[in-house]
Amino acid sequence: MAHAAMTPRIAFSQDGGAWQGWRDRFLSDDGRVIDDENGRISHSEGQGFGALLAQAHGDREAFELIEDWTRRNLLVRQDSLMGWRWNASTGVADEDWPTRRTATCSGLGPCCAQSGTPAGP
Repeated sequence: MAHAAMTPRIAFSQDGGAWQGWRDRFLSDDGRVIDDENGRISHSEGQGFGALLAQAHGDREAFELIEDWTRRNLLVRQDSLMGWRWNASTGVADEDWPTRRTATCSGLGPCCAQSGTPAGP
């Protein structure tokens, strides 16, 4: 019954073996969280999940590695959104985002001003 009174942070920190196992399986030395069941790609949500786990376990080194890798590899889009999928051979895999943004821009939002698309008919 002692576990019922624990905060989530305390409960997480007492299970360092599970964190170390997760880190060994999914986190590369440079901070990339690897989806090993999906062609070893990385996702923005995986990076975020890894950062949350590192913080919950008090692992500042892992948190900073994940944050740095994410900034260098996923924050590459012109619209300030992260690339959502990355793989070792092509980098950010949603490279057609400018085409999609231009095609879907209504002329009413800031996307048109940023892309140079005319603001309507």
